Amino acid sequence: MIEAYTPQKDGFDVLFGSEGWQIAAITYAEQYSAENHQKLSRHMTTDEVFVLVRGEACLYTTEDGKALEAIPMEHGKVYCVKKATWHSLAISRDAFLAVAENAALRPEDTERMTV
Repeated sequence: MIEAYTPQKDGFDVLFGSEGWQIAAITYAEQYSAENHQKLSRHMTTDEVFVLVRGEACLYTTEDGKALEAIPMEHGKVYCVKKATWHSLAISRDAFLAVAENAALRPEDTERMTV
């Protein structure tokens, strides 16, 4: 049997999960605007994978908590953000990203900061 899933809300939306992992979609929401890319998070227990399907997106990261590195994303390329890596996204209004991550990720496993 084959099932198809479509995002039901803007922003981050979990579409499907199975045996410890989940697939989510990211579509435009204010948290992914260019103005908010200085708000970073990091997941302390798991990696997270992003694939840009449509539109434009830029991943931001920092090692020192001060200077941001911008990584323009390419369509169809897989970007793996390793656990404990500070990151954020800025996306265009027409963007669609697929996200694969550990389904056991809990809010308390995520740290946040603003640069």
